[in-house]
Amino acid sequence: MTSPQSTHRSGKLADLVRVLNLVQYWQQHPGVALSTAAADLGVDIAQLKEDSYLLTTCGFGQYPDELFDLKVENRGVEVINDLGLNTPLRLTSLEAGSLLLALQTLQQMPGMAPSEVVQSVSEKLRRYLGNADAGFDISALDQPLENNDVLAAINQALEQKRQLSFQYQNAIGNIKQHQVSVAAVLSAKGATYIKAYVADAGTHLTFRTDRMHEVALSDAKATPHLSLESARFAPEDPFGLQAVQQRAELSVLPEAAWILDQIETIDVSYEDLIHITVPVASAEWLERFVLSNADRAWVESPTQLGQSLAQRALDGLNAYDEQP
Repeated sequence: MTSPQSTHRSGKLADLVRVLNLVQYWQQHPGVALSTAAADLGVDIAQLKEDSYLLTTCGFGQYPDELFDLKVENRGVEVINDLGLNTPLRLTSLEAGSLLLALQTLQQMPGMAPSEVVQSVSEKLRRYLGNADAGFDISALDQPLENNDVLAAINQALEQKRQLSFQYQNAIGNIKQHQVSVAAVLSAKGATYIKAYVADAGTHLTFRTDRMHEVALSDAKATPHLSLESARFAPEDPFGLQAVQQRAELSVLPEAAWILDQIETIDVSYEDLIHITVPVASAEWLERFVLSNADRAWVESPTQLGQSLAQRALDGLNAYDEQP
C-alpha cells in the first residue's frame, strides 16, 4: 500500500515537473491561446493560468532578474526571462564525473536509495563520460566499487524487513553474537555504522560495519522500534556526544594533528601544542585511545583520568617484569 507521505511527495514532484515544462512549451508555442494550450497539455484553463502565474514567483533568488518573467494573457503567454531554461541540461565532464563518484558512495550506504535506480543512473553517466569530447578519464570510474558483503546484507535486511545476525568484535577484541533489527545506517569519521534494536538489551546499539563478521539474514521479521528514544540521532552528531556532560582536555603534538580526525572534539586551539576538549562518553574508551597514542597525546584534565592512565601504563610496564 502506498503511504500518504509517499503520495504527497509524488504529487509535489508532478506539480514541479508540470510547472517547469511550461517554460519550454510557451517558448515553442508563442501566441497560442490559453484554451488551445490547455487542451494540448491536458489541464483546464484555470490551472494553466495559475501555473503560469506561479512561475513568475519562482527562480534561483528573490530579485526580479532572478525570477521567471512571463506576460500572461488569454491570447497567449510571452516568456520574457527563461533563466536559461532554453536548452536541454548538459553536464560537463567534471560535473558528470563528480556525480558518478557521489552515486558510487551512495551505493555503499544501505537503505539510502533504491539500488536499481542508483545503478541505472550510474550506467547512464558512464556511457556519457565514455563518449565525452573533453577527454575525461573514465578508467578509474568504469568499475563499481569493491563489493562489500556486509553492506549488501544490511541492504537486504532493510529491503526485506528481516533481522540480521552477525558476530561483532569490539575495539578490544571481544567477540559476541548478535541478532538485531536495523533501524538506521550512518557514516562518521570515515566509517559506516548501523543503529539497530537489540532485543536482549531492550534498546538500540550502534555497530561499526567493519567489525561485523559472519553476517547473515535471519528468517525473523525485523522490529526496529523506530519510535523509541534510543532510535533517534542527529546527522550532525550521530552518537550524541555533544550532549555528554563530562569533558576532558588533551594536548596533542602539532605533527600528530591527524588525531583530530579520529576523535570527536568540542573545542580546538592551536598554540605550541594543539589543545582539544573532548566529550567523555566512555572513560574506558578514552583511556584506550590515549594509551594507543601515548607518544603524541596526553590528558591535561581531569586529574583523576590522568592518574588512571598513569596507573594503566605502569601496570603494563610491570607486566613485562613479571614475564619469566
